[in-house]
Amino acid sequence: NDSAPRDASRIQDALRSAASAPALTAMPKAGSLCAALFSADKSFYRAKVTGVQGDKVAVNFIDYGNSATVGLKECRALDPALNATAIPPLALLCKLSYVKASPPEDDEGTECALALSEAVLGRMVRARVDKRQGHELSVTVLLPEATGGSGSGASAPANGDADGAKPTPSPAANTLNADLVEQGLARVERRPALLNPATMPVVNALRSLQDQAKSARLGIWRHGDIEDDDAPEFGYTPRPTDNAWGKKK
Repeated sequence: NDSAPRDASRIQDALRSAASAPALTAMPKAGSLCAALFSADKSFYRAKVTGVQGDKVAVNFIDYGNSATVGLKECRALDPALNATAIPPLALLCKLSYVKASPPEDDEGTECALALSEAVLGRMVRARVDKRQGHELSVTVLLPEATGGSGSGASAPANGDADGAKPTPSPAANTLNADLVEQGLARVERRPALLNPATMPVVNALRSLQDQAKSARLGIWRHGDIEDDDAPEFGYTPRPTDNAWGKKK
């Protein structure tokens, strides 16, 4: 978005008066917008309230993507001229298509988060939008071909292919989504929401990389296969099970 820098500058100019404005006196509702203080630079930014607990307000800074928990006294009413309708959020919530990771508080989730940050944080990256739902995007992050690995390169040539023909690229080649699966840092969704005839080759390629990571006991597979009952974070919802008397719980 070429206008994003201009919009960001215009927003910050309008928010300079927020520091001298009165603080909110009533707890804001989840989903509402306000101007919230970012502690690192003591400046106010547009924020969406994501939760309220006691006298603390959880917010997401809609123009930058980071989140914080602030006190009520660090929240200000937002100028109507700066609402999301007048100026849409400059940062969009994105999720990687077809894959899921462990929660960030788990060791495996932390590893995945670090790998994701290393790949994209502070860098200009290209992404293909696979689905848009409101302000949330499902994306495939494209990587340079030179990063290596099956998830970011081509598949191996078939046996007996000695005529110098170029290997056939994997449908998931050169993507961060595949790279994380290949390293065992993420797994393929059990029931991909984007699964259709057009995306099936990509999903199958990701599942092939997942099988390789399982065999090599990489990342989340280091202790063997993950049973569905042990992995609700991957989208598994257990059905009611029979108790000792053969009745549903």
